[in-house]
Amino acid sequence: MKTTHTATVINGALKLDDPVELPEQRPLTDSVTPTTDAARRKEILKKFFELSDATPLFGEPYTREQLHERR
Repeated sequence: MKTTHTATVINGALKLDDPVELPEQRPLTDSVTPTTDAARRKEILKKFFELSDATPLFGEPYTREQLHERR
């Protein structure tokens, strides 16, 4: 079965962008083609910003009212 998946290099290792439906510990052979496509870079940045907006670093984000509360 041959499939195509996208991945990102992190600290010298490939991290797949999406989960793969394969049994654990299955040996694989891969072929790597670096992506230089500008549209792909935009897609990756969009995904990154969506994730960073969805998961704030320090708890729940403040609402507009909380930010402008003057007591």
